[in-house]
Amino acid sequence: FLTVHDPRRDEGALSTFDRRLLELVNFTRDFDPIRMRLEDLDAYGTTSLYDAIADTSKRVSRFASRRRAIVVLTDGTDTSSRFAPSDVSAMASAVDVPVYVLALNAAGGHGQGPLADLAGWSGGTYLAAGHRQLALSAVRQITEELRHQYVLAFEPASSDGWHRVEIKMRKPGLTVRSRSWYLAGPGE
Repeated sequence: FLTVHDPRRDEGALSTFDRRLLELVNFTRDFDPIRMRLEDLDAYGTTSLYDAIADTSKRVSRFASRRRAIVVLTDGTDTSSRFAPSDVSAMASAVDVPVYVLALNAAGGHGQGPLADLAGWSGGTYLAAGHRQLALSAVRQITEELRHQYVLAFEPASSDGWHRVEIKMRKPGLTVRSRSWYLAGPGE
């Protein structure tokens, strides 16, 4: 599944969840253990999808100086999260971690709904993948996007709290993904 990576630069980890997040493979540059464990995963039990994304954003926040992202493989179902998608998006945005959702046989449709909103608000995207070829194409798209990240600097608002961000390109046909909001001031 994770076929496009550069072992000199890329690190990955694999976690699964039900009511809590379980780390199966710690961060590593060797993706073979991740590939092997992916094949063994089965869906079962309750699903705290939004809580798992929130916990993962906290875990990856420690890699502050690196490009990072959360890639979620899911059917789109959440049965027991404490957090709402907007809360999770705020957590991921606050630590500048885009969330990419790869919806496998998803109940969540084609990029509409709370999970797609969460991904978009954080600067990531929602990609539906009903079969293996679509999934591989989505992984390549995510990898390509992560290889072409840029940092834009701007002066934040003078008032504390969340503020909207909108980035527009002059050249037609280009796609920009950025988080929708930023937090100014000391936060909560």
